[in-house]
Amino acid sequence: MPELNKHNTDSEYRERIINTSAGIFKALSNPLRLRILMMLRNEELSVHDIQERLDISQPLASQHLKVLRNQGLLKERREGKYVYYRLKSRDVTKLMAGALQIQTVELAAESELMVSLSEMMSFWAF
Repeated sequence: MPELNKHNTDSEYRERIINTSAGIFKALSNPLRLRILMMLRNEELSVHDIQERLDISQPLASQHLKVLRNQGLLKERREGKYVYYRLKSRDVTKLMAGALQIQTVELAAESELMVSLSEMMSFWAF
């Protein structure tokens, strides 16, 4: 068994954090998943609700919800035959708000649009 020292443990921990973060960003790289997160920012919804609002099939909705749940972004609750989803924590909204802020600045710079960042950020507020 290899000897564990603080350096190895710290290095392994950093690698785990990097890999976990990469998985989260990969999950967020799909526009449909971003739409799902936007829908869940203020309310809990069933798979059926999400499917109807996005006009997609139930299997497709479930597939994307599974990816988000597996990355620790969503919690699920079962009630009878229905499964309800909500954001796991406010940190998800902070992450989305940060991405929105970066994109808003980029769009404003590219198109010379005057966008109220505070209005855009309030979109993600609970």
